[in-house]
Amino acid sequence: LEKYLLPYIVLVDGHGQRVGGGRSLLELQSRFRKMGTDWFNKVRPKHLDQAGITKWDFGELPPYIVFVAEGLTIYGFPGLLDSKSNVALTIFERFEDARRQTNEGIRRLLTLHLEKVVRKCLRKFDNFNRSELLYTTIDSNRKHTRRLTDVITTRIVSEVIPCHFNDVRSPDRYSSVLETVEHDAIELVYRLVEPVGDALNIYYQLQARIRRFEVDCPSDILIDIQGQIDGLIYDNFLFDHPLETFANLPRFLNGIACRLANLKGGWKRDQRKMSNIVGLGPPPTAELRWLVEELRVATFAKNLVVDKRITLSYVSGLFAEEKSQT
Repeated sequence: LEKYLLPYIVLVDGHGQRVGGGRSLLELQSRFRKMGTDWFNKVRPKHLDQAGITKWDFGELPPYIVFVAEGLTIYGFPGLLDSKSNVALTIFERFEDARRQTNEGIRRLLTLHLEKVVRKCLRKFDNFNRSELLYTTIDSNRKHTRRLTDVITTRIVSEVIPCHFNDVRSPDRYSSVLETVEHDAIELVYRLVEPVGDALNIYYQLQARIRRFEVDCPSDILIDIQGQIDGLIYDNFLFDHPLETFANLPRFLNGIACRLANLKGGWKRDQRKMSNIVGLGPPPTAELRWLVEELRVATFAKNLVVDKRITLSYVSGLFAEEKSQT
C-alpha cells in the first residue's frame, strides 16, 4: 500500500492526552516502549512483590492479573526474577518477559537447592578430601581459585537442570521437577566422584614418575606422553570432557603408566608405535578424539583393552571416512 493509505495511529496517555502518532505500529512501540514500561512499573500492584526467595513457598503463579490504572484496564504477568543468590516475585509488563525471566528464576531455585544436595553427598566420600588436595596439583604454574567441590557441583547442576520450564507455575509441579533433578544429581555424584578421584591419584603418580624418569629415550616420546596426560587432566577437564568419558579416565591414565614401565625394556618399539598414532593427525571429531585414547591403550597397554575392535587400521579407516565427508 501507498504510505498515505496506511492508517494513522494516535497514541494517548491515561488522561486522553496525545503523546505521539505515526503510521507504523512497530515504530511507535519501539519509540515509546521505555515510557510505557516506566508507567507500568509505576502503576502496577506492588502487594505481590516478594524478594529474597530461595524456595517455592509463595503458592501458585497465576498466568496473569488484571488491574485498573488511570481509567485503563491493564494486564500484568506474575513471574520470577533471578537475583543470583535468590529470586524475586514480581509483575512483568509483557508475557514473553515473564516467561523468560521465570524460566531463569526456576533454574536459580533449583540450583540453590542442588548445590546443597551435591555438597552434602560429596562429604560422604571418605577419600574426597584427598581428591580435593590432588586437584590443586594440576598445572602448578597457575594458582587455583576453584575447589574441586565447587567444580563438580557446577558441572552436575548444569547437567541435570532442564533448559525450559514452561508449565511450572505451581508448588506441586515445581516439587515434581525438583524431585527428578535431585535424583539425577545424586546419581551423577556417584558416577563421577570415584573415577575422578582415581584419575587424579594416577595423574599425581604419573607426574612424579616422569619427574624422576631415568630411562634414556628420545625426548619426543616423553613429550608425547606428557601431551597425552595434559589432554586428559587439566584445569578445566571436569567441564570439557563428556560425561561418558570420566569412567574411562583411570584406564587411559593407567595405560600411560604401562607405557612408561615398558620403556625400560627399550624405546625403539614404542617410538614406532607412537609414530603410527601421531601419523593419523588431529582427530576431526570429538568421538574420534576419544577413540584415539582407546587406540593408545590398545597399542601400549593391551591388558587394559575393553574393545578388541580398536586397532590402528580400524581407527585409520574412520579417520579417512570422516575426512572424505568433509
